[in-house]
Amino acid sequence: MKPYLRVLAGMFAGITLWLAFVELIHGKFSASFTQLVFTAILAYLAVGKPIRDYRARKKAEYVGLAARAEAGHLAYLAGDPAAFAPPPPAPRPPKVRRGVVIAALVAAAFVIFGIISDISDGLESPSDDDATHPVPTQPAGP
Repeated sequence: MKPYLRVLAGMFAGITLWLAFVELIHGKFSASFTQLVFTAILAYLAVGKPIRDYRARKKAEYVGLAARAEAGHLAYLAGDPAAFAPPPPAPRPPKVRRGVVIAALVAAAFVIFGIISDISDGLESPSDDDATHPVPTQPAGP
């Protein structure tokens, strides 16, 4: 998944998490559970690949470190002076592009503004149907 799509998935995960909290406040647990399922799916889409990449990079780094340590240990036991050489530097993590950071900040601002406006409007439940409230009508003219 592309980085910008992960940002969008994270933004929608934030929105659905807020909707789940609003449903929970109104006591609608089934709607809240549904929103939480959507949140979990979107959060996985947003951060699943970066977490997997990080874990794979760390695992490869640890395997490389263990191999270098074992080679140094065997060289030391063999009396080789190369055993005292410093290890090579650790690989650097990939850089995050500036555009992705800016997009993430804009998405976070949208989510925060939406939450603030929802709180200021009175936290109506998103699953309420407005059609159940009768609209007052004025009688026709004389």
